[in-house]
Amino acid sequence: YSDRDAIVNTLPFTDSGRGAYFVNILDKLSGSVNIQIELEGRHILNSPFTSTVVSNKASAANSILFGSIFGAIKAGDVVSIVLSVKDSFNNAYSYADAAVSGIVQSSFYSKEISLVSANIPSYAVSMIFTVTGHYTLTLYVENIQLPSTPFNFTVLPGSIVPENSL
Repeated sequence: YSDRDAIVNTLPFTDSGRGAYFVNILDKLSGSVNIQIELEGRHILNSPFTSTVVSNKASAANSILFGSIFGAIKAGDVVSIVLSVKDSFNNAYSYADAAVSGIVQSSFYSKEISLVSANIPSYAVSMIFTVTGHYTLTLYVENIQLPSTPFNFTVLPGSIVPENSL
């Protein structure tokens, strides 16, 4: 049995018939878990032992979008787009290899963007908009569109526009 609430204290083992026994454990929580195996009420050799459960595949459906993109945006402002990537069990995705991309569009503008790993599990990109108007942002995790996108936003008139902007 393990120290996780998600796992039942006694799990059925399958006898291979060759002196080996198997058990399948589906743990839905990332992190360390202590596993104890007993035979006839006594711990087997090396029990208890620690196992590490890692994130499952990145999931667009569970990922969360945030950043200054949700605030009032003025032309010339630096706008942050941040995505907290989750796995299919809603754990923080613990790798820096998720394919996170998107597209920003308007009636006069279209740009593909890539979000890069910031602090795991966050992926981010910063942009500067120089033209006022209505835009949409669509994001993808592993080529699957986030359910919360496309997201509509408006760039309002601003002050001085910096060089090298988008």
